[in-house]
Amino acid sequence: MPGLSVNLSKSEISTTIKAGPISWNSTQNTSVNLPGPFSYQSASKKSKGYSLKYS
Repeated sequence: MPGLSVNLSKSEISTTIKAGPISWNSTQNTSVNLPGPFSYQSASKKSKGYSLKYS
């Protein structure tokens, strides 16, 4: 079952939908939890970015 959260800050309100290891948010970012300590994040075309993180 997907989860929905609302994020509030002084400058914006955004929403995030999470289904399993994948999440999407209203700021057009997508992230995937990969096996082990890795994760992948992709930003919108506006910010032109992606990253593979190890934590």
